[in-house]
Amino acid sequence: MSNQSARTGLVLEPFDVLLFRDGRPLVAGWQVESGLPLPQTLTGTIRTWLLKKAGCDFEKFGEAVRRGATPDEAARDGQPEAVSAVFAIETRGPWLARRENTQPNHWSPLVPMPANVVKMDDKGDDDRSDGETLRRLDPLTSKALPGWWPQLPSLLPLWRYSAHPAKKADGFLSWEGLGRFLEGKELKRQDGIPADDLFAIDARTGIAIDAAGRTVEEGAIYGAGYLSLCSDVAFYAEVVDREGVLDSLAVRQTRGEIVRFGGDGRRSRLTIVPAVQWPSATPTDGRGVAMLLTTPCPVDPNVAADNVWLPAPLRENLVSAAVPGYRAFSGWDLARRGPKPSRFAVEAGAVFFLKPDSDFSDINHLCSAEDSVFGWGQVLKGVWNHA
Repeated sequence: MSNQSARTGLVLEPFDVLLFRDGRPLVAGWQVESGLPLPQTLTGTIRTWLLKKAGCDFEKFGEAVRRGATPDEAARDGQPEAVSAVFAIETRGPWLARRENTQPNHWSPLVPMPANVVKMDDKGDDDRSDGETLRRLDPLTSKALPGWWPQLPSLLPLWRYSAHPAKKADGFLSWEGLGRFLEGKELKRQDGIPADDLFAIDARTGIAIDAAGRTVEEGAIYGAGYLSLCSDVAFYAEVVDREGVLDSLAVRQTRGEIVRFGGDGRRSRLTIVPAVQWPSATPTDGRGVAMLLTTPCPVDPNVAADNVWLPAPLRENLVSAAVPGYRAFSGWDLARRGPKPSRFAVEAGAVFFLKPDSDFSDINHLCSAEDSVFGWGQVLKGVWNHA
């Protein structure tokens, strides 16, 4: 993550159910279901909030963008000086978070379960208690595994020596479990948090309204699954402010600011909180670096299809990888009044195992510099041992 002194924490607490979806239109007969918010959604909320504080003329800004100006150019086109400074701010997240000990500003972020973690029934092993436990898969010392055909010749298989079957571990990793994972330690059963403990999908049926006549459109019925967060669950995010913009706009003491976040004009309460100290671990005794992807990472469209899952900074030092999958994303460009181009991203939870002699101390993200400003491709660094 970024330098501690430049980071400021934010908590977004929704007032209602939420609907985060892609850029496809919602039309009659369709069933859509909300996912978790993407980094670009968070960036839009934070920038809009700060631009309002800076006195931005949004109509003039949109006109400049539609004429072909970049956002930075539009921010300097007849706008107050503070408007252009807002675009120097970087965002991180969002992550689900739980309130700790019912304290108002004490939140613990939760990251998606790492893709190399599985569930096993360890009954009878090492005198552990009965039931499913979380176990990590780590690289073997050799590629000599029957049926192993990696996408890159140098990749080692991920493995765990056990007589018990393994299945995918879903959900999220607790704050304490995140520290253990990055240190290369075994996880505890309570380190896994089921998604049902954090949110539910609220299925609803609606009917479209004609915007001009304010009447119901006949037959235009649709279904939607809304995101409903559990009690004491919110979204944690960060802004990286190296230019002192938050101070110049006098927003550091913000408590309970109402912002648009959640789709369809829904509101959330924004509160500035101290930034968390993200855990990390440094390899010793010949161990390698493990990078955990905590937000989705857009893929490079110019890379061969077989290798789009592999971020460019890691190509020369990769030992193994666990990638949970990909997702398509788009969005709506409010300034241009049209959809954004569709892109693909590696899902959060991917883990990349790097050579022991690799030096990635200066890497905090795995995507392009342009995408990282929006919070994509954020990583945490830990260690790994051979299985």
